[in-house]
Amino acid sequence: MTEYDYKVELQRERIGYDEWRNGVKYLHANNRCIETAFNDGRVMVEDCLTGKVTTKYPEGYMGNNWKSSVINSFKKAITKITGE
Repeated sequence: MTEYDYKVELQRERIGYDEWRNGVKYLHANNRCIETAFNDGRVMVEDCLTGKVTTKYPEGYMGNNWKSSVINSFKKAITKITGE
């Protein structure tokens, strides 16, 4: 059954990418607001007094250039973790 090894590895990479992309890069709390930045460039800002949540997206979000940039960042992060 080794003829499907590459497909299994490709799916493993896709799942890892999706998990990493939605991971939190940093949290910042200041003056009643909590700012959460994600690895894919999104920034979610929550006003703790009103409960209003706004999300800021980077320019070109979900476009081809953005996707390749985020995938490259993912590969760099994985390389640092695995040492490959």
